[in-house]
Parts: sequence; C-alpha cells; structure tokens
Amino acid sequence: MKKTIIGLFLLLSFLIIANEPTIVNAEEGDISTSEGVVLDKTTKYFKTITEYHDDSYYSPGISLEPTSQTIEITEEEYLEASVLPEIVRPNRSTTIETTYKRMTTYLIQTSTGYRYKNILNWKNYPSVRSNDIIGIGFLASVKPISSSRTFELYYCRNSTGCTTTNAMAIKQTFTRGSSAVYQLPTFTDLYALKATYYFDVEKTNSSGTLYFQAAYGDYSHAITSVTTIQAMQHTVIQGIGIDLDDLIFNKYDTIDEAAVYWDGTW
Repeated sequence: MKKTIIGLFLLLSFLIIANEPTIVNAEEGDISTSEGVVLDKTTKYFKTITEYHDDSYYSPGISLEPTSQTIEITEEEYLEASVLPEIVRPNRSTTIETTYKRMTTYLIQTSTGYRYKNILNWKNYPSVRSNDIIGIGFLASVKPISSSRTFELYYCRNSTGCTTTNAMAIKQTFTRGSSAVYQLPTFTDLYALKATYYFDVEKTNSSGTLYFQAAYGDYSHAITSVTTIQAMQHTVIQGIGIDLDDLIFNKYDTIDEAAVYWDGTW
C-alpha cells in the first residue's frame, strides 16, 4: 500500500477550527472569481531524484528498473530551482535526474455546492513522459457528481505559445476517491506544464446534514514507460492517496497528499 493512515480521525478533530468559511487567496490563474469562494487550500513542493540505468553496461539478461526518491521541500527551494532538469552522470551506466513539482489542493464553495480541485505544476519537465495519475480523495459522506469530473491540461511551447485543453484522460471513481490517467505531453520545447483535476460533490445521504468536509490531492508520475491499462490499476483512498497495484508500484514516484478541510453546515 502506497501510504499509511496515521491517526486520521484524531487529526481531523484537531483541524476543525471555524464555523464560517475563510476566503483563501488562490494562485493566479488557478481559480477564477466566477468559480466560487476558496474555503481552504494546501500547497506542497516536491523534489524528485530519479536514477536511470543503461542496461547495456550489465550482463545479458539483467535489466534494472529506475528508482526514485521524493522529498517535500520549502517554497524557497522550489522557486530557486532551475527551470531545466538537473541531470548528472556519475558513471557510464547511471543517469541521475532531479525534477521539481508543486501540488495545490482546493476546497471551493460554488454557487450550487462544493468543488474539490487538485492542480499539479511542473517546475521542469522529466525525461520520461508516460501515463501519469492525478487524484483526489474524499470522505464517505460525499461522492463526485459524475458529469462534473473534469481534467484539464495547460502547457506552453516556444513554437506555438500556450494552450489549455480538456485533454483525453481516463477518469475513474472509487469509494473514497477519484482519479484521471493521462499522457504527459512529449514536446521538446515546453516551458510550462500544469495538470488540473476537479469535480463537484453531492451528499451520499441526500437528506442528511454535513458538518465537515475534506479533500486529499495526490499525484503519481511514471518514471518508466507505463501503458494506459497498467496505469489504471490503482485506487484512490482519502488519507492514503493513490494506492498503486503491486505490479506498477515501482514504476511511479511517490509524494505526500495535500489535504484541505472545512468545518461548516451543508
């Protein structure tokens, strides 16, 4: 299992701090004023170090999968990082690539209800671009409105400028989460790249009253080639994140969830 729940419900009880919505400043371009009021947001910054191995330097029949380690970093370190991937080759058989990404999860009050939104921004662009996964976990008291599930891809190229598209993505919904699998663009002249996944929620019990909501954003980047069918072999669980099947667990990097909470009456 990708991550472990550690005192989730105790944590939630300490995070209930207000009965009125608090407007949180959103990052420019992520939330429009027409979308609604941001009740809470959490941003996390990550540095991923991936080792790739050249099989030609090993005995026949030996193939080494890439390995990666991701650590959470400060905003300052993220901002100071180069827009180009840091690539070093300590020996003839190994290449080490360092990339940076930022993930922000939002809980938004819209004119008709509530929206959960997760945004992944790349500071620089990994050499391996296959089928990535972006997801959001939620509590059992709500469920996504299926027709509202939306995936958007924003990217900028030196040759053509910037584009926002509802790119083809495979959307899945589970008991405690939902996700979108999509192909990272392979353009060589990228200078901006952002993936967004969001959905509106409805009460699981339409006649009940909710006093607390929470959303848990997560992201898994493929560090080696993964087919769409393989990438779909996962679930999303609130408090755990994207839980990858054992067959693809080592094909993705791992980051911590970005959780948001709101205490109120609905």
